[in-house]
Amino acid sequence: MSVFIWTCVYAAGSVLLTFSFGLFLAITLNKSGLRLRRLQRSLLIIPYAIPAFLSVLVWGGLLNDDFGLINRALGTDIPWLLGANWAKVSCLLVNFWLGFPYFFLICTGSLQAIPDELTEAARVDGASPRQVFGKVTLPLLLVAVAPLLIASFAFNFNNFNNIYFLTRGGPYGEDQVVAGSTDDLDENGIAVYQERAERDGLAIGDPVPVQFAETGDQELEVAMIFDDNDLVGTQYLIGRDAYEANFADQFDLQVYVIQDPDVTTEQARAAIDGVAEGYANAEVQDIEEFKQAQTDQINQFVAVIYVLLMLAVVIALFGIGNTLALSIIERTRELGLLRAVGMTRRQLRTTVRWEAILTSVFGTLLGLGIGLFFGWAIVEALKDEGLKSFVIPWGQLLIIVMIAALAGVVAAILPARRAAKLNILDAIADD
Repeated sequence: MSVFIWTCVYAAGSVLLTFSFGLFLAITLNKSGLRLRRLQRSLLIIPYAIPAFLSVLVWGGLLNDDFGLINRALGTDIPWLLGANWAKVSCLLVNFWLGFPYFFLICTGSLQAIPDELTEAARVDGASPRQVFGKVTLPLLLVAVAPLLIASFAFNFNNFNNIYFLTRGGPYGEDQVVAGSTDDLDENGIAVYQERAERDGLAIGDPVPVQFAETGDQELEVAMIFDDNDLVGTQYLIGRDAYEANFADQFDLQVYVIQDPDVTTEQARAAIDGVAEGYANAEVQDIEEFKQAQTDQINQFVAVIYVLLMLAVVIALFGIGNTLALSIIERTRELGLLRAVGMTRRQLRTTVRWEAILTSVFGTLLGLGIGLFFGWAIVEALKDEGLKSFVIPWGQLLIIVMIAALAGVVAAILPARRAAKLNILDAIADD
């Protein structure tokens, strides 16, 4: 029941926060004469343009309890993803970031459809700005937006992906501990699943016989009882102290060896290889090989990012093509007048292509700027972890910009051809 209630709160809270802030921004930027209004509107839809799962993964790093940029910038130690209540707040904040641009676009379009005569008439009758908004603007706005609010609630109610990508199914919070505490899981402590404890009649402090392969029969005491084993997948848990005391095979993930100055690299490598032969999974690497192995792992991740980037470019092609096609329909009369005063078909096609190129390059440069900022911020946040070098790959970035410009040309082929084929007289007569 508690899960259902939280899901309803999450869906309703997400809709309320995103709609309220999106409406506020739409009203603020709907004022005529506002400087750089188009640029501000373009910047505000960036969170909506970035793939949601990438944004969630980035936010997961920013909210990390140990090295997250937010805790370091604020000088706090908030368990954003480790505390049960803070994890809920984090889910709402991240979903707010992803959702407010959607309602900003919807509300901006709906506000454009409200006749100015209605608000002017209300002001003439003596209505205050608050009354104009509450009695005229908001009711007319809700006529168009209400169905989308319901759809957004349903979407967020079923939006499992964002929460899972952010929290990985955690945290294992205090509300899942029925009795005892994880701090009590010492060398002689054990945690028992609640249903198992009830079935065996166990309570805190009761003995539990356990047989280990290395140390044989042991008697541990119940130190904690938990009521959710979906995450751990077992009915019993022991702490690190009990594990180290009863398991002989405790494998090290990595072992570092300092070479004696009086020993050559070949001699050291031969000695280490001789020791490692007894371990089937052991791999001996020198510094350069280790660096290369780490580089290969990072390159695999970067390759995935490049694939996603190419998919984003393909999606952008359709977006630019549709925008240009609609623009040509809306400017039919204007294009006809340009042809009438002497613009050739070739010049008109060139104009449309340049519009597409400027749009794609502007979006690409804006995205690169944001990406560089986040990259710099992550490096600054992880300086204490050894990540101290921030290098900008100018060559790769230049190639990306060139691909974006070429994509703009491809997207403009059909709209430019359509614009060039317009009949001059029919275009001028178009209403």
